[in-house]
Amino acid sequence: MSYSSVDLIKELNDFITVHEDEVVFINRTIALAEASENCFHRNHLPGHITCSAWITNPEMNLVLMTHHKKLGYWFQLGGHCDEDTNDIRINTMREAKEESGLTQITFADPYIFDLDVHRIPESSKMPEHYHHDIRFWLFANPDEKVIVSEESNDVKWIPLEEVHNYNAYRSITRMVDKTLLKRSLM
Repeated sequence: MSYSSVDLIKELNDFITVHEDEVVFINRTIALAEASENCFHRNHLPGHITCSAWITNPEMNLVLMTHHKKLGYWFQLGGHCDEDTNDIRINTMREAKEESGLTQITFADPYIFDLDVHRIPESSKMPEHYHHDIRFWLFANPDEKVIVSEESNDVKWIPLEEVHNYNAYRSITRMVDKTLLKRSLM
């Protein structure tokens, strides 16, 4: 079964958040998906869907992050949708495995975990545009060896309570807060 912008719109309509910034992002991403079925393709402008993996250990006290080579910041793993499929879960898992080298990764939850829309500056290859980043929460074993892909300067497990020392942007701290809440409910 093929994943489409209609499927994404349904998932976004079902996505419940208490974070006001995410409500704005939901509405912007629904508008993007309603405007074009090509919203998953990296050449779709002024923005397109990207997918990210918020990877923690099952105990939820470590997060796997990458130091992005081009942007020079620590982020969750993720990237563009593959041209072969629009399926956001397949793309999230592909990016997680490619950027970490991990093979034993599972979805902690099948539903969208977080949503962020952020500006990507103009480059020699692309004009300024927006990434509508759909994020899923995944589990992995921190004992499995990680690799550093060509897109990264480093990839490592960071204690959840120290993530703000690596990246204090709201986009990241919101996911930390969500993880802390889920951990407190376990």
